[in-house]
Amino acid sequence: MKKRLLFTVCALSAMMLSGCGLFVSQEEMDSVIAERDYYMEEYDAAVEEQESFETEVEDLEGQVSDLEDANEALSSEITDLEAQIEEMLKITLEDFFEDSPQYANAMNAQMELYKETEADTYSDLGWKVEENTLTFWYQIKEQIPNADEAWDIMKEYIDTNQLAGMIEDLEEETGVEGIVVQYIYYNADGSEIGTLTYPEE
Repeated sequence: MKKRLLFTVCALSAMMLSGCGLFVSQEEMDSVIAERDYYMEEYDAAVEEQESFETEVEDLEGQVSDLEDANEALSSEITDLEAQIEEMLKITLEDFFEDSPQYANAMNAQMELYKETEADTYSDLGWKVEENTLTFWYQIKEQIPNADEAWDIMKEYIDTNQLAGMIEDLEEETGVEGIVVQYIYYNADGSEIGTLTYPEE
C-alpha cells in the first residue's frame, strides 16, 4: 500500500513539474508512470496471492476440524463397540453351570446327600440358578404354625459373613461377577415362610 501511494505521488509530482515546464521530460514522466503501473500490478498480484493463500488456509483448517470431529465420533463408536463386546463376552453363573456340567452334577449330588441326612427336618429341598442368582430352597417337613416368628429365628442361623466369603470364592473360581445367593424356606403346606437374599438387592 505504501509503495502504491509512493509511486502515485511521484507520478503526480512529475506531472506537476512537467506541467510547470521544470526539469522532468515527458519521457521521464512516462517512465515513472510505467514503473508505477508495474509495481501496482505486482502489488495487486501479491494481494491476490495472499488472499488465495488465506483461502487455502481456511479450507485446510476446515478440513482439519472435520477430521477432528470424525476422529472424535469414531473414537466414541469404538468405545461403544468395546463396551458391547465386553458385555457380550461376560458369562453369567447360569452359563457357567451349563458349560461346566461337572459342577452341576456335584451340586446335585450334594443336595441328594442333604435330602438323606436332613430327611427328618425337610420333606424336600433343591437348588436352581438363573443368570447370576443361585437359589436354594427347603420345604419343612412338619407345618410351622407361627411362620413369621419362626422365620425371625431361622434367619439368625444364616451367617452372612460366611456367606459373603463363599460368594467371593465362587466368583473367583467361576470368573463371574455379581453373584447373588438366595435361600427360600417353605412350610409343609407349600406356603413360603421367608426368603433371604445376599447381598440384598
